Amino acid sequence: MAGFLVAMAWSWRPSMWNDELATVSAITRPWGRFAELLEHRDAVVAPYYLLMRVWVLAGDSDLWLRTPSALGVAAAAGLLADLGRRLWSPRAGALAAGILLALPSVSRFGQELRPYTIALATAVFSAWALHRALERRGWPVYALSVLLLPLGHLFTALALPAHLAVVAARDRRALPRFLAALVPGVALLALVAVLSAPQRAQVAWLGAPKPQDIVFVRATANAWALTLEPWHWAVAALGWAVALIGLASAVPLWRSGAGGGRAWVGGLLLWGLLPMPVLVVTSLLVAPVYTSRYVLFAAPAFALLAGAGLARVRLPLALAALAVMIGAGLPQQVLLRSHDGHGQPYAHAAGIVSEGMRAGDAIVYAAPFARDGFQRYGSRLPDDVLMVTPASRTGGFGTVERRDVRKALDGHDRVWVVRPATPRLMKPGTDLPSRRGLAPGHVPVIMSIHEAGFRPQRSWHYRGLTLALLTR
Repeated sequence: MAGFLVAMAWSWRPSMWNDELATVSAITRPWGRFAELLEHRDAVVAPYYLLMRVWVLAGDSDLWLRTPSALGVAAAAGLLADLGRRLWSPRAGALAAGILLALPSVSRFGQELRPYTIALATAVFSAWALHRALERRGWPVYALSVLLLPLGHLFTALALPAHLAVVAARDRRALPRFLAALVPGVALLALVAVLSAPQRAQVAWLGAPKPQDIVFVRATANAWALTLEPWHWAVAALGWAVALIGLASAVPLWRSGAGGGRAWVGGLLLWGLLPMPVLVVTSLLVAPVYTSRYVLFAAPAFALLAGAGLARVRLPLALAALAVMIGAGLPQQVLLRSHDGHGQPYAHAAGIVSEGMRAGDAIVYAAPFARDGFQRYGSRLPDDVLMVTPASRTGGFGTVERRDVRKALDGHDRVWVVRPATPRLMKPGTDLPSRRGLAPGHVPVIMSIHEAGFRPQRSWHYRGLTLALLTR
């Protein structure tokens, strides 16, 4: 329950950002268009989309659509607490769950219409089910847990080598039953991998990992943005602290042999440490596939080791350490629940347009998914002069637009422009529009508006978005 409340708290305030809007676009399309989409992209999250296509039948509000992610946090925290209890003690489990919930990334993705906390929950569920199976309580539940792994993300499969290590070290006689239980889930994972392998273009935005990207679940700081956030380094330090406490705790836990001995300690280390280097090496040698949110499912392993380590010290000291962790992440926890907490405050910006528009106004979108965001939150909007075919009727997420921008603006004296965030609309010392943040394809659009005689009258600047009113 605590995990659900933490994730849901004020989750209705921030607007959906681009990736969430992509999910809405996918799950609300007719089945034929949905199948066409999966042929071109996002087959890797097809199981999650299928789940959400059922969920959206009961409602499409932001709060309702984000609820499964909050339930994922609740499931992950609850199962982690119980796994810690089974392995070591109730205190170890409770501290592990508290540490997991202290990470701002868990709240951030727990209030997002994307599959990352579902991956978090399925990874913890599979570890919990494995412990249950090794305690002679049956393998069908474990088989089900592996079958659920693709609901989150394909890379959640990188938790499975840790399971093999636990079984091999704990009870080799169980290996045949373990391998048999893997078959349905691994077959589904393989199917998703085969279907998504040709769709490398959808991760083309990823570059080769840089040193600053390779931080323990960098999502604890700002994985949802590429720019520094308030208290970035304090929160990054929180991620490192959880990792280092977990690693340091592994030493006495290994020596003591408690909680299943070295088998589970080694398994937790493998679960926490393996995913990132595998994806980093793949990114460097094959193709870029690494971003920190893809390895969020590894965070519970470190949280559990850290919780078990803190459970070995006096309770006041353990609670003080947990309080420091919560305090380090608090500024981010507050920020991500603000109206622009997810990076693109479409609701706030669309409200300005709806209130300030006049008859005959036009609107031009020069930011990814801005059109979807404004259409979702705007009560009334100006004439969308460039749109030819909406994204829901294409095989992807891009809208087909007119190229003759100047002709499209004939008869309009005011145009609202939505573009990526920029501190200045005009280049310093010139009357030319700034290209800062614009994708190459949108540069001609902005230049055409300028050449048509439009000049900025007013602008509104947000963390991930700039709205401008231009007149001529």
